[in-house]
Amino acid sequence: MTEGQCHAMALALHERTGWPLAALVVLDEESEIDQTLHCGVMTPDGAFLDAIGAHDCEEMLVEDDLEIFGGLDRRAIEHLTGGEEWNPPDLEIARSLVDCVLALDARTRAAAEPAAAS
Repeated sequence: MTEGQCHAMALALHERTGWPLAALVVLDEESEIDQTLHCGVMTPDGAFLDAIGAHDCEEMLVEDDLEIFGGLDRRAIEHLTGGEEWNPPDLEIARSLVDCVLALDARTRAAAEPAAAS
């Protein structure tokens, strides 16, 4: 899920928690999306969560042409990852790993508890 299928993990995390989907993208000179690099969800405290845990958004934006688009819906993620370099999302595998990802650190574990109970 770190070298492909991040979009599957993002969709599975979104299904489980309800947290907004997000994408790390490269912008062109006109500030239009040129390429989607990575997908995840935004945690309630503003971190970007993917298969290896929660990340500070500022630390992810290491180059000037990178941007994180949050608040995306499933349709937007499917559109951003619809190019031929992206495989269809394997949601079965991603769903099987969601609890492990959420347990990686205390802030995601605590924030996910109310969603898990419902």
